[in-house]
Amino acid sequence: MKFYKSTGVLESLFENGELINENSVDASLEKHVPFCEIKDNKVYVTIGEVVHPMEENHYIEWIAMVKGNKIVKYLLKPNDEPKVIFDYEKGSIIYAYCNKHGLWKKEI
Repeated sequence: MKFYKSTGVLESLFENGELINENSVDASLEKHVPFCEIKDNKVYVTIGEVVHPMEENHYIEWIAMVKGNKIVKYLLKPNDEPKVIFDYEKGSIIYAYCNKHGLWKKEI
């Protein structure tokens, strides 16, 4: 899956923006890589083993699960918890986008 940054705040899947690469920014891995726990056919996702801050100027904008052509995406804002729950699908990839440190991913 390729993600492109459009001129707006949100990221898009449209190729008319700037391609963003995952896990490519020099930033704290323990706060940016999605941490996933599978229980009862659900994936519990927290951004970071050390939970990512959710401040006005530094936060996770969205978390998405991608499997094939299927995308489930949650939008977040400052002061939200960087946690979501997805239905488990083997071979899925979890993506998270930090407004300061870019795109991060974890295969499950």
